[in-house]
Amino acid sequence: MTEELFRDDATLAACDARITARDDAGVQLDRTVFYPQGGGQAGDRGRLRLTPSHYAYLRISEGCDQKCTFCTIPSIRGPMHCKSAADILDEGRELVADGTREQYIEWASENEP
Repeated sequence: MTEELFRDDATLAACDARITARDDAGVQLDRTVFYPQGGGQAGDRGRLRLTPSHYAYLRISEGCDQKCTFCTIPSIRGPMHCKSAADILDEGRELVADGTREQYIEWASENEP
């Protein structure tokens, strides 16, 4: 069960947490400050920092439109979709504000025909 820290203090923006479970759909944390989507209210956006604080990966796209017989990415992550330029810039600024000095741009498919 995840401890929902946002219920006690809605102003929290970060916390330390442990991954308690994971599967193809994502991870489960022992605590969170992220408010889930539901009841017509938009959920919070969040990022799990798994790298040292001085660098981070900034993903600009995800998914794949190729149907390679050996690959499960299209079935797990869906078709190729890209973040908007505004969302990419916002995420980059958030990372800088969090102390990141290096950002590695990453995209989902490097071998498009």
